[in-house]
Amino acid sequence: MRKFEFRFETVLKHRTIIEEMKALALGRVEHELSECDDRIALLQAKVKETYSHSPMSFAGDPLIRERYLEALREKIRHENIIRNEIMTRLNQARTELVKARQDRESIDRIKQNDLLIYKHEALKSEQDTLDDIASIRARRRDMK
Repeated sequence: MRKFEFRFETVLKHRTIIEEMKALALGRVEHELSECDDRIALLQAKVKETYSHSPMSFAGDPLIRERYLEALREKIRHENIIRNEIMTRLNQARTELVKARQDRESIDRIKQNDLLIYKHEALKSEQDTLDDIASIRARRRDMK
């Protein structure tokens, strides 16, 4: 019997590649989010450290300290805006990955069904051949 050939193998390969690309894109966005979270944590640590120091430790001028703290808070606000944008992209990338995975899995199910049919036909063909051989032997035995 002929070798199993899936009629949509190129489509399956294409969808697998798309799924891998979407997974990589998701990984890149997750990495961006991690870097953004690290920057926010660093800025928050600077704010906390600044509060732990005396207001007079900034060249004896508490106004300089307040300006510095306000600048840090503004950077944190800006980073939070960036983080929200990254979260939106992350959710979109997840959705795209799920869609790509579902697309690939639908073709993979078709392949599995076709393979089961192929195996069933191969077993049936093999059984038919064995039945023919058995009937030929029986006829030969009867002829003797």
